[in-house]
Amino acid sequence: MWYGCISSPPFSRFRPLVIGAASDSPDGEQLAARGREFARAGRLEEAEAAYRAALKLAPNHFAIMYNLGALSLQRGDPTGALAWFLSCRDSMPSSAHAHLGVGQALLATGRAPEAAESLRQAIAQDSLCADAHNALGLALMAAGDVAGAEAGFRAALSARPNYAAAISNLCDLLGHDGRAEQAARELEGMREAMPDNPNILFKLGYVKAFLGDLDAAAMLTRRVTELLPNYPDAYLNLGTFAQWRHDVNGALVNFRRALTLSPQNRIAEGNLAHALLYAGDYAHGWAQYETRPMGVRSTLAVHARPGWGPRWTGADLSTGTLLLHGEGGFGDVLQFCRYAAAAHERAGRVVIGLARKYASLA
Repeated sequence: MWYGCISSPPFSRFRPLVIGAASDSPDGEQLAARGREFARAGRLEEAEAAYRAALKLAPNHFAIMYNLGALSLQRGDPTGALAWFLSCRDSMPSSAHAHLGVGQALLATGRAPEAAESLRQAIAQDSLCADAHNALGLALMAAGDVAGAEAGFRAALSARPNYAAAISNLCDLLGHDGRAEQAARELEGMREAMPDNPNILFKLGYVKAFLGDLDAAAMLTRRVTELLPNYPDAYLNLGTFAQWRHDVNGALVNFRRALTLSPQNRIAEGNLAHALLYAGDYAHGWAQYETRPMGVRSTLAVHARPGWGPRWTGADLSTGTLLLHGEGGFGDVLQFCRYAAAAHERAGRVVIGLARKYASLA
C-alpha cells in the first residue's frame, strides 16, 4: 500500500475545463470574461453571479452554460453540474466538451458506468481529448476495470505528455496494483524527456520514498520546491521524509512551511502534531493534534454536536453518563479503549460509541 502520511492523492480528480464564451452582446461577453476571472481567482460565488448575468443576455449560450457546469463541480455540486452539461449536450450533441462534462458530473455522483459511456462518446468526437481519456480512466477504475483504467491514463498521456493528473493517476494505479518499480521506471523515462517537469519530479519522489530511497526522494522533492516555491505538498513530503529519517527539526520546518502555504491542509496539521510529540514538545503537540477533523479545535468535534451533549472536562459524573467516541485509526481506538474502565470509575454510566467493525471485540 502507499504511505498515507505523504501527499499524493490517489486517483486525482479532474480539473473542470473552462472555455471561452464569446457572445453577440458586448455586455454579455464582458460579464462572461469577468466570471472566468473570478473562477480563476477562486471567487466562485462571484463567478456564478457573473455567468448567470451573462446567460440572461445570451440565453442557452453553450460556453456560458458549460462554465456554469464546471463551476458547479468546483463547488461540490455534481447534480447541478450535470443539469448544465446536459443542456450543453442538448444544444450541441456533437461537442466533445459536452459529453466530457456529462461524464465528469456522472463520475462525481458515483455513476461510473454511465460516466464511462458518456466519456467514450467524448472520445469518439475528439480522440485526442486528454481530459476525456483521463476521466475515462477514473471511471473505469471506479468500476474495477484496472486494465481499462490504465489504458485510459496512458491515452491521456499520449495526447498530453505533461498532463499532471494523468501522470499521478497512472502511477497511483501501478502502485496500488503492486507495480511500484514499474511506476519508477516509467517516471524516469518521462523525466528524461522533461527533466524539470515538477509534476514528474514530485511523483517520482513519492515513488522513490515508497521504495525506500529517501535520499533520492528528498533530492527530487527539493527540486520541486525550487521550481514551485509555493507548492505546499512538496514541503509536506519533505517534512515526512525528514521525520522518517528521525530528523525532527527538518520535519518541523517543512510541516510549518506547508501549513503557512496551505493553512487548512489536514495532512500537514496531523504530521506537525506527530513531529512535535516525537520531539517531546507535548504541550504544543497535543494542542496541534486537536486540529484533526474530530479534535477539540475542529468544528467537527464531538462537543460541537449539541445532540451529543457538552464535552466532559473532568467534572463529577457519578450520576451521569459519559460517551466515549472512537474516531481515530484502528490501532488508536484499540489503545484508548483500555481507558474505558478508568473512565467508568469516574462516571455513573459509560457508553462507548464505535464503528461496526469493532463489534466482535466488544
